[in-house]
Formats: sequence, structure tokens, C-alpha cells
Amino acid sequence: MSYNIIGKTELEYESLFNLRDQTLLFLRMCPENNGYAGEILATLDEMVYTLGKRLEKEED
Repeated sequence: MSYNIIGKTELEYESLFNLRDQTLLFLRMCPENNGYAGEILATLDEMVYTLGKRLEKEED
């Protein structure tokens, strides 16, 4: 039986994507707390996009 070994970039992508989802959930539950959560979300979106592009290049 063989297992698919996930790389560091994939793990980082999953971790950032999970943080992004948690931030979105927080904003949905507490929309009045838009301060730091909005900044965090913007940063995470950029990081997820960058890692996604890196993963696309690795698959080519």
C-alpha cells in the first residue's frame, strides 16, 4: 500500500487556506469586528494566491 506524500508547499497552502476560512467564519459571526480580521484576510488571500501559483508551476 502506498501513501501520497504531501509536500511542504501543499501543507502550507492548506494551512493558510484553513486560516482564511476561520477568519471568514469569525467575520460572519462578528461582523462588527472588521479591524484586524480584515487585514488578516487580505494578507491570507494574497498568500494563498501566491502559493496556488507556485503549486501550478510545480505541476507543469
